[in-house]
Amino acid sequence: MLATRQTLRSRSSANKSEELDMKTKNERLSASAVLFASTILLFGAPAMAEDLKAELVAMEKAAWQAWADRDGKVYEKFMTKDAVLVVAGAGVTTGRDMVVAGVNSNECEMTSFDFADVKLRQLTPDVVILTYTATQDTVCGGEELPETVYSTSIYVRQDGEWKSTSYQETPLD
Repeated sequence: MLATRQTLRSRSSANKSEELDMKTKNERLSASAVLFASTILLFGAPAMAEDLKAELVAMEKAAWQAWADRDGKVYEKFMTKDAVLVVAGAGVTTGRDMVVAGVNSNECEMTSFDFADVKLRQLTPDVVILTYTATQDTVCGGEELPETVYSTSIYVRQDGEWKSTSYQETPLD
């Protein structure tokens, strides 16, 4: 009986030792995975974020130019169906179709625009906020629009493409 108890204790000790070895291996694997993910976040994500920022800034500039050129077709591809556009001095427009109609028929003359202090915040893999200070020389119906505005654009990824779903300007003059 004593020999059986000693054998059971030996087996139990061996099992505990194997469990500790497995636990240590799992902890090492987990630590390696965290280190790998951290490396990607530290070194890979900024490059990807810069690429996304450049892509979205190009889209914003194309939209501003399309607005100046009264080319609503750009907005058909650029915006979500339920998009909201708030232009300082020009009002609020809701829905892509209304935005397109407004762009095509605006009575404004924009002679120049520029962006500065552009920042990108990625909230989720499919939602980002782009902010920047825009300067413009624009007259609508004889009234000058604010020369400097702080712009906030919210983009969502739909079917693999980035679309503007909300744009808001706040005058800084």
